[in-house]
Amino acid sequence: MSKIKNSLKNISPLNNRTEMPVILYIIKVIIIFWFVKFGSELIGEAIVIGLHFACGKNPLKGEMFDGNTIMLISYYGYGLMIVIMFLYWKLFQKKTLAELGFTKKAFTYLAGVLAGIVLIVVSVVSVGFTGALTFNGVFSKIDHIHIILMLGGFICQGAMEEVLCRGIVLQLLKDRTPIPVAVGISTALFTIPHMINMAGASTGINRYK
Repeated sequence: MSKIKNSLKNISPLNNRTEMPVILYIIKVIIIFWFVKFGSELIGEAIVIGLHFACGKNPLKGEMFDGNTIMLISYYGYGLMIVIMFLYWKLFQKKTLAELGFTKKAFTYLAGVLAGIVLIVVSVVSVGFTGALTFNGVFSKIDHIHIILMLGGFICQGAMEEVLCRGIVLQLLKDRTPIPVAVGISTALFTIPHMINMAGASTGINRYK
């Protein structure tokens, strides 16, 4: 019984214990992934609900911001999730940002963001040339500010996924498991939520056929 109790303490996401069999440590890191992901999402949801009340709206009665505002709040909420992940890394894992993988100057990460934007543009243009996308003209009214804000939101979303998977998960695993195993597990944990979201999207699409 004491061994079971000790094992449960070891795999708790609320400590930074590493002295355990590798398989238990892998289970611990997987638990940490879901704990941090769901924990930060719950905190974010609570803050969004509080924001509604602060603005004089009662979401419990269906009083909410418009769709575009909700979408922007959702995407920029990923920025808040990153802050929560940093706090978890510092308070519970007792590690530095450098140990999370942030070892380069800020300009380097900005260059990466710009490179990503260029790749997106090139990808869209390339797909357009294949005929898979067709251009039917320009909308008479384009909300350029909303588009720019959405771009920033997508950056927050991507950064959150990187911090969680390539940051927390990969950095915790790489010293206890072979690199291919660490990369494989972090990739799987990155993929699973996306697969679940894709399944939900497919269901939604089928309803409107």
